[in-house]
Parts: sequence; structure tokens; C-alpha cells
Amino acid sequence: MAVKMMARYDLEKELSSKSEYDLMASIKAHPCIVRPIEFIASESWTYLVMELALGKELQSFVSGK
Repeated sequence: MAVKMMARYDLEKELSSKSEYDLMASIKAHPCIVRPIEFIASESWTYLVMELALGKELQSFVSGK
């Protein structure tokens, strides 16, 4: 699993992360799409738990590096 961890200081960013989770969760299973597992909001942190994708980061892949 992979965890995207964000400090809970920016409500707009947190809502964006929740929207990202909801969008990913609404997509049917596909081998090229990372599956979200759970969205957790604690008092000071927000966590987006998802399937681990091995290889390059998307930014590196897109830029050809």
C-alpha cells in the first residue's frame, strides 16, 4: 500500500484530496488505475491510502526522465 499524508491545516486541500479519493473510488477496476483503499482524516493529518504502483513517479514518466 501507499499512503499520501497531508497536514490538516488547509481545508481546501483536504476537500480536494477527498474529491480525489471519491473520484478514484468511483472508477471501475482497471489495470492502469491505482485503486484507492481508504480516506482517513484525524485531528491533525489527512491520509489517502491506495494501492502501491511500482516504477517511476508519474511526473518522471510524463517528462521522459
